[in-house]
Amino acid sequence: NAVNMATSNTNDAKIARTADELIEESLKRLPNQLDVLQAKAFLKHKQRKFEEELETYALIRKINPQDVRFLNNLAWTMAENLQRYDDGLKVIDEAIGRIGRRPSFLDTRGVILTRMGRYKDAIADLEAAREAATIISDGQPLGAIHFHLARAYLLNGQADKAKEITKRELATYAERTAASQRANARARKVLPLGVPSSFQAYDPYPLVVRSAHGPNMTDVDGNVYTDYDMGFGALFA
Repeated sequence: NAVNMATSNTNDAKIARTADELIEESLKRLPNQLDVLQAKAFLKHKQRKFEEELETYALIRKINPQDVRFLNNLAWTMAENLQRYDDGLKVIDEAIGRIGRRPSFLDTRGVILTRMGRYKDAIADLEAAREAATIISDGQPLGAIHFHLARAYLLNGQADKAKEITKRELATYAERTAASQRANARARKVLPLGVPSSFQAYDPYPLVVRSAHGPNMTDVDGNVYTDYDMGFGALFA
């Protein structure tokens, strides 16, 4: 719980210190506990201590060379946060070789290839990721894959393709969430932007949730979502 709080309150030094202390105390008792090490790496990433994050992943690999859960995160940190694109590419290639062409892996490789200026290769990976992905695939939202693909097309001089993706995504969103649009329009008559808190407002309009049970939320259109943010709005709004 302390780790969850720390990653949601990255500017709170006291919470971050408590999380660090709890993790280190746990590792003193169980130094090879992989789940705790994974939590430590995640916390270091949120604290932007990227070299310490990489050191933690290296320890995980040493303890259990067969553990592949962290490879996608490791590749992303190397490339996006440390600009070590060649190293990140080697890691995500390893993940794909060992586990397969998961949409989240192809997305990460596509982002790295985009950073390296290999736009055609990036587009090929991102198109494959889009074709294989659902709304959420391996924890990666499909909208993020579309954004990365549109960016790759734009940088490759294909602005028309980037605009086409954006237009298609907006149309899909409108089709899936017509009731949310109507509910937000009604709410705007009595609430600024139609929401109780400004961070809940976004274009073209926010989702309106009808019910929730455990980690699952159902919007007014009947779409079901899994909450990976630990009820952020309910806890901190």
